[in-house]
Amino acid sequence: MPVAIPVRYAKVVDGELHWSDDEYNIFPEDLLPRTLPQPVVPKEWVDRIGEAFGNLTAGRLSAVILDHILRGDAAAKAGDDVGALLAYSTACEVAIVNLTLALRWEDGDNASDVSRELRETSVTKMVNSLCHSLGGEWSVDKAGPARSWFVNVALVRNRAIHAGHLPTQKEVKCARKALGELMTHIAKRLVVKWKQRGKTLALFVSRESVDLYASKKSHSKIVATIESLALPSEEAFGIWRHDYETSS
Repeated sequence: MPVAIPVRYAKVVDGELHWSDDEYNIFPEDLLPRTLPQPVVPKEWVDRIGEAFGNLTAGRLSAVILDHILRGDAAAKAGDDVGALLAYSTACEVAIVNLTLALRWEDGDNASDVSRELRETSVTKMVNSLCHSLGGEWSVDKAGPARSWFVNVALVRNRAIHAGHLPTQKEVKCARKALGELMTHIAKRLVVKWKQRGKTLALFVSRESVDLYASKKSHSKIVATIESLALPSEEAFGIWRHDYETSS
């Protein structure tokens, strides 16, 4: 049997919607698309939306981080300043911790050894150490994305958690700005280091970031690197990270 859509009728009376129990119809599946105007969505958008849902379902790091960011944006829009700040802070920590781990994984370090080494390491120390693998400025004591994260996200989050501080809307906006600067810095440094850090690049950097930050000469090579390494890197790093998390 062909797919059919049951249709119930309604009308508006005095500004309210009233459903009718008197009349029903069964429409063939393709009737509404054929008869009602449909939004024209480019196939590229449809594919990218599907890819985004797939990435989030599979737990891809970039998608998980973006999910926290969007939750924070939604909370900020709803006036939930605490929820927004915590979501932005979580997005930053997920990015920093997993970036640190991914670099160690790509270096071939043993997951159990890294777990013992980093067990008592703060997120701030992880940020400071990124200069060794990625170059660029990662000190929280010098002006730049790392210090902006530390001052506008980490410290405010700590006051909210440990001292009951209620963040202001201004603080939430500053945290969101610092978050964006940190994510941009990560993407830029990985694009610069794509030859040495191809696997980590594939875990964290989107095609949009490549379009923004890669040179014309290296653009196609970086895209090819991401496309070829994304899935195997996600699988291999996922196994390594599980070993890291379960090490005693």
